[in-house]
Amino acid sequence: MREHTVLVLYARYEALLLRQALNRMQDIAYCPRPGCKNNPVIVDDKELGRCVVCEMSFCPRCHQISHGMRKCPLRSDESDEEEENEYASSQYIKKNTKRCPKCDAKIEKNEGCNKMICTYCHTYFCWLCGKQLNLSNPYSHFSEPGTCYNKLFAR
Repeated sequence: MREHTVLVLYARYEALLLRQALNRMQDIAYCPRPGCKNNPVIVDDKELGRCVVCEMSFCPRCHQISHGMRKCPLRSDESDEEEENEYASSQYIKKNTKRCPKCDAKIEKNEGCNKMICTYCHTYFCWLCGKQLNLSNPYSHFSEPGTCYNKLFAR
């Protein structure tokens, strides 16, 4: 009898621990439909959750039926501003960085010539065409015939 009680308590403890961990994850919501046993749902979109068991579409913020095109009443102006800032940042990064041809790190050019050095793997590459440059003479790329010829300092 005592062993059974310990097993039941342990199972309950494990379930609570799992639920607590899932509650901390921002991309997890629970199905609000009463008969669905509140299955955890992975939410790809902050505006729409969809239960894979009962297929109910719901708002992950307020746990009500999906608002469709309307804004959730719990959505604050702060979150709107945060999303706008995230979008502006991603657009800036997309516009002002290039990827290193060796390690794929995003590199920003803030001044100087078009011979770049990756801050992560120290690879030389051309800012204009993205080609990895010769380590022994990286400037030769700009004196060879091609799209980058004579464009060491060009924009």
